[in-house]
Amino acid sequence: MKKTTLQDISKNTGLSVSTVSRILRGESGANSYNVEKTINAALKLKYPLNIGFLKTKYQFKSPIRIALLTTFFPGEFYSSLFSGINKATDGTNFDITIHHLNTNHTDIINYTKDLISQDFHGAILFLPLLDNQFYAKLVQEIPASFALISILPIQNPSIDTITFDSYGGGYLVAQHFHKKGYHDVGIIDGPFDRHESLLRKNGFLDYISKHNNINLVWNYSGNFNYLDGFTAFAHYLDSTNKPQAIFCSNDIMCISFLSKATEYGIKVPEELALAGFDDLPMCEYVHPAISSIKTDYFLLGRKVLGALTSKLNGNDFQMGIQSLIPVSLSKRDST
Repeated sequence: MKKTTLQDISKNTGLSVSTVSRILRGESGANSYNVEKTINAALKLKYPLNIGFLKTKYQFKSPIRIALLTTFFPGEFYSSLFSGINKATDGTNFDITIHHLNTNHTDIINYTKDLISQDFHGAILFLPLLDNQFYAKLVQEIPASFALISILPIQNPSIDTITFDSYGGGYLVAQHFHKKGYHDVGIIDGPFDRHESLLRKNGFLDYISKHNNINLVWNYSGNFNYLDGFTAFAHYLDSTNKPQAIFCSNDIMCISFLSKATEYGIKVPEELALAGFDDLPMCEYVHPAISSIKTDYFLLGRKVLGALTSKLNGNDFQMGIQSLIPVSLSKRDST
């Protein structure tokens, strides 16, 4: 791996190499903004620094280093998630980096311990395949001074969680279908071991159970993957009782289902209405544009950074509290 040089820091900050060098030697009379910008750039680029020495020479705020821990899969969902959280750091002292992990419990706990030794202050957890037993062990083994926030809903959480109102999102879609006059509806749900999948489905079904003239006539279980939309469409074609409208519990499955429906000449929404979840940018670029539950990742990032700040200031302890961010429905041509 190529070592960071003064030239790299100069390029990152827009300052001359000589200015960067003087600042990092503690010999500069540069203004505090340039000092802070240079030191933060050096830390971000992993240039070796003696922070203790530099603090004796300058007044500056050290960046709050936060790791976003996830099992990364390429695609627009992860791009939107990371972009929103990163944008939320603008104007703050937070420095967030993405770390791809597998789902081995011991490895993740050891990795988190290593982050502490690397002067990270906390971590945001987006680990869909892990259960509350893992989180309970993580909280037990990681010092309370290291701030932890999960951004995925967890059943009976032992770690503080900030996440979107998945149940409310499913409820909103069913309500929208009902108001549009769709009486026979269906759902492509997500994996049974993902709590947000169950919440979306339960919200959708609970609305149906409480209202007349709307019935669930079709259901397909997917796994939040693009190919699931294709297999769901094949199941839809073979079904005797076809719905007038289908709630796809994420946008990825909805878009692939729509592509197959278009290929087979099914008119959306005249013959079949579709709605998704996440409101990814691509929902506006397909034809017809897809109605979807909007999840605001910038707002999520802001809420998470606020919670991390509170924890790092010693004002908050892990109590397993779950905070829900409201969602809304972006109504487009597919419904």
